[in-house]
Amino acid sequence: MIVVGSAAAVLLALGATVASVNAATDDTSSVMPTAEQPIAPYPTVEPEQTPDNTAPAETTIEETIDPEQAALNALNAQHDQDLPTVSFHGQYAAQLASKTLGISDPYQTNRSGSHIFQATDILEEHQALREGTTDGTAVVLLKSTDYGKRQVYNGEALWVTFALGDFANRDDVLAWCGNRFPQMSGAELGNQCAVRTLAPAP
Repeated sequence: MIVVGSAAAVLLALGATVASVNAATDDTSSVMPTAEQPIAPYPTVEPEQTPDNTAPAETTIEETIDPEQAALNALNAQHDQDLPTVSFHGQYAAQLASKTLGISDPYQTNRSGSHIFQATDILEEHQALREGTTDGTAVVLLKSTDYGKRQVYNGEALWVTFALGDFANRDDVLAWCGNRFPQMSGAELGNQCAVRTLAPAP
């Protein structure tokens, strides 16, 4: 009975050892992934972004300005500036130029040598007369419809350049014209510098 009991105890101990080894062998959940634990993929590496330091090209829009329209705008601006400075009471004045767009002057030519005057030519002539009068006499730009009988040419008002001096009579104007344009005489002088009176428009 003692032998048998000892053998039985040995067998029981051996069985416990085998069971422990099997248990350790079967516990593989912490080593190998199961179907419920998928293997994580390799991390995706984004390519390094290179900063684009190239600035977008600027688009330049060139506006085309019509020289004739620009000259007409300048004439209107000068007229609007000068008109309030003139009082119309029948005073004597020297008319230095009188033109409308497209008019032909047989005594004068523009920069290109033509007798036909457009807005750019009228503006250039007025500015030359204004700057060339250096004796202190005021030179202004009016329209022919601002005074007197409101005259028009082919249905259009004329751009008229006047010298407003201290003219007591017609002879004063003629004398001034002779001094202002000493290189001219006769019909040429009369075309360039004429006696006018500035009566109020009705």
